[in-house]
Amino acid sequence: MMTNPNCIQTCSPRCPATPTAAQPSTALAISSSPRKSPRPSSSSRSPRNPVNTAWVQDQQRRVFLDHLTKWSLNHDSSAYFNGKISLLSPFENAGDVIELGKSVKCILTDSAWTDARKQIAIRLFPPRGGEGRYKMVVRCGAGWMSARDFFSKEYFMKREAEGRKRKFRLYGRLDDSLKWRSEVVPQPAGNTIVIRPLFLPFLRLPLELQQTILGVAAGKTGMYRPCRDSIAELPNRRTAHIILRNFYPRKESNIPLAAMFRISKELNKHLVPWVYRTTDFHFEVTGFTNFLWQAGPVKRAEIRHVTFRFSEIALLHCLRWLAPDPIFELFQPPVPTSPRGLQYLWRCQIQDYARELHLATLTLDIYNTPLQDIPFVVRILLLAFGSIRRIRFTWSGKEIDADNAGLAVLKERKSWREMSRRWYVAHRFDRQGLSSGRATASPADLEMAMDQDKSFFDRVEDDRGISGLPKPS
Repeated sequence: MMTNPNCIQTCSPRCPATPTAAQPSTALAISSSPRKSPRPSSSSRSPRNPVNTAWVQDQQRRVFLDHLTKWSLNHDSSAYFNGKISLLSPFENAGDVIELGKSVKCILTDSAWTDARKQIAIRLFPPRGGEGRYKMVVRCGAGWMSARDFFSKEYFMKREAEGRKRKFRLYGRLDDSLKWRSEVVPQPAGNTIVIRPLFLPFLRLPLELQQTILGVAAGKTGMYRPCRDSIAELPNRRTAHIILRNFYPRKESNIPLAAMFRISKELNKHLVPWVYRTTDFHFEVTGFTNFLWQAGPVKRAEIRHVTFRFSEIALLHCLRWLAPDPIFELFQPPVPTSPRGLQYLWRCQIQDYARELHLATLTLDIYNTPLQDIPFVVRILLLAFGSIRRIRFTWSGKEIDADNAGLAVLKERKSWREMSRRWYVAHRFDRQGLSSGRATASPADLEMAMDQDKSFFDRVEDDRGISGLPKPS
């Protein structure tokens, strides 16, 4: 019986299949290929192996520089020295142990000069106990000196040498001498750590003294004007320079106010409220609403001093934005806004913000303001804010005494009806402060409109709790 070889090949597991082509033996292929030992990872490198010396030293440098950076951010710093410290290059530090507590050679650079480098030896010690601060000592002669004392000594040594050169008229400048000496000192090998005064004792000063120091550094004058108009926009260009000098004094600051707020978050907790409480914010007819909106509710609550200077349109501006609703509805002074309803949105916004302000002082600069409008303006402003303790008057930035003859119009206390009637008579035909319907209406129509709210228009506001106003006649 003949057996089909194809059947035997596919069905019988005992008979191996006949290969169609010559193939190398599997065992021979495995034995002939050389074995490759697994490559050691960086974590498995041994520091005892001489081959890994460069790698070990690089790891030591990285760890030590991390400790050195932490020391530079919180240490007992010198109040005078500004400079940099860096390690020597790996070639020059070959064979040295770079660890905490060991002597490590570094390059010290004094930033006060063009090129003032010197080689020093330091020892850095880790924090101990609950202090959490690194300690550093520097080799000085045959002993060791604290980093604070060493850096201060370096600062004063160079200052004394510079003074001697000037006194005895020695040839050459100290900066050139230091640059010449630095030529024999190796260049820093990257990874430079900045050394500067940290002023940690500043936070231990009394709070009032901290604020005063920062205020002087920022050139804080006690006033700030968020929106400054140009000279061309001032009413009288001939006296514009006088107005800008008196009403808008400026002082050169050593640092910007924004930079002062970036010093420390802990300082900002009391610094920002202090700035808002002690600054007198000056406004004209623009910028007030935008400033209060940007300040936010927390900072708005800290505002204590505001100054307004509305010039000849003082009363018209107050009627549009700050007057009580019965006064506004009576006259409805037009404002060119698009759409028309935008005026009412802005009016609601500025009135809501103004009610949040509880002022210690409200200053009204009456330069170019008609004297007959001042009583109406004052009544509107006193009612617009949450509270006002004192009101003061100025003329182009110069304070006016309450007994001044120009303020005599404030001695007579008038009702809202009397002041509204006077405004209507004065502006009936110019149509700037009245709506078209009110301008064409008769005085009798005005009286009828005010009679609909007699409780308000016949009222005389009580201002006895506000200081700074002239005594009533």
